[in-house]
Amino acid sequence: MTADLTFPDMENQANHKKLYVSMNLFLFAVNGIFFAMDADQISDITPYHGEIDPNLHWFHQKLDYRIQEVNYVSPVVITLKTVTTPYRLVIDAMEDIAELNINDISLLPKLLEPWTHQTGIWGVFHRKNNLVLILDFEQLLQINKLAVAQTIAISN
Repeated sequence: MTADLTFPDMENQANHKKLYVSMNLFLFAVNGIFFAMDADQISDITPYHGEIDPNLHWFHQKLDYRIQEVNYVSPVVITLKTVTTPYRLVIDAMEDIAELNINDISLLPKLLEPWTHQTGIWGVFHRKNNLVLILDFEQLLQINKLAVAQTIAISN
């Protein structure tokens, strides 16, 4: 009995390569919690120099951290592409921009679906012995806009 030593043809190799779908993720941490977001959502990255600006937002406030004190060690301002105007956000500890195979992403369980709609977090993956939460910041911005509109409607 002999082993089958046939090699896949070029067409099968091309089809196999199509199965590898990846996304470029911007990786960062805030208060020791690791996050990733689609790098295409970001138009600019600059150091934070302590400026106070009503159009500058803090990540932990937008994600509604339920921790008394959040420490930013190496704050950076990222400018997010939005439909209307650029959105400036202070994050901490920019890690990397890295390519990730979508097969390495685990979607959150259905049980957490109400929470995912409130936070924009939709998946997780492991990197360097850490669990990284994947965030769709455009979705989070929509959630925040809806919350502000509801607050205004209630106060009127």
